[in-house]
Amino acid sequence: MGTITNPRAIYGLLATGTPTKTNVRNDEEIGVASTTLNLTGATKAYCVSATLATIADTLTVSVLTGTATIGTTPVPQVETATVIAGAGATSNGNLAVTVTAARITGSPLAITVPLTTATHTTATLIAGAIRTAMNATAALASVYTVSGTGANITLTETSAENNDATLNIAIAAGLGVSAITSSTNTTAGVGGVKLTNNTGDGNDFEGVAIGTCSEIVAIMVKCISGATTSIESFGNYEWVLQSGGIALIADAAGLSGFDEITITADADSTEVEITIIAV
Repeated sequence: MGTITNPRAIYGLLATGTPTKTNVRNDEEIGVASTTLNLTGATKAYCVSATLATIADTLTVSVLTGTATIGTTPVPQVETATVIAGAGATSNGNLAVTVTAARITGSPLAITVPLTTATHTTATLIAGAIRTAMNATAALASVYTVSGTGANITLTETSAENNDATLNIAIAAGLGVSAITSSTNTTAGVGGVKLTNNTGDGNDFEGVAIGTCSEIVAIMVKCISGATTSIESFGNYEWVLQSGGIALIADAAGLSGFDEITITADADSTEVEITIIAV
């Protein structure tokens, strides 16, 4: 952030020992209770957090500048169906459309599309009516952007996730419209690595430039969910963290040579948080 005060590391490691000998009472605490290490002289603090969608995805942070490099870029999934209706609607009524997707609440969704012979005279106009009905379906529109041109109906993820093989747009036969049982996976979805706290561009979450730090005095890596392997340049340490795991290095005198850390997901949907305090 732009201005910080009272930089500090708070740590502890405890266990409770229960005596097993006869006539020996009272548990004993073993380890170090909550302890504060004041990081005098530190002037900068920031955090980079990310979600790594797939095992082996990587996130590399240059901790002296706050810049991040992601190993896999997220790609929103795109699904397309094309209406087949040579003469448009041949009778008035409701066309049945079904959308199936793992991310949609209530899937499969049955969507009713009213058609009339006077209005829906081409496949393009029928596709437009389907898109309108889809956009009016909250459970669908909250997860996918509905679009398309001509006779095409396209669903695009609003937030990129790993490819959903169940995603499908089906159109029942009737009213002059031919049946479509399977839509086309136009673009496969890739969850990739999403920066969730800042953009990893050397600015903190307020948009304040971090600048180049002269030395790191403390770094903490937390695996919020999933599992990670973390490798950094300071002594080539490797940390293996399970969900909820924390690794912390802090020294008020500074960590000379600590300039980069790479996080590798050891499980799908791994969330990590890296906090840096520096001079």
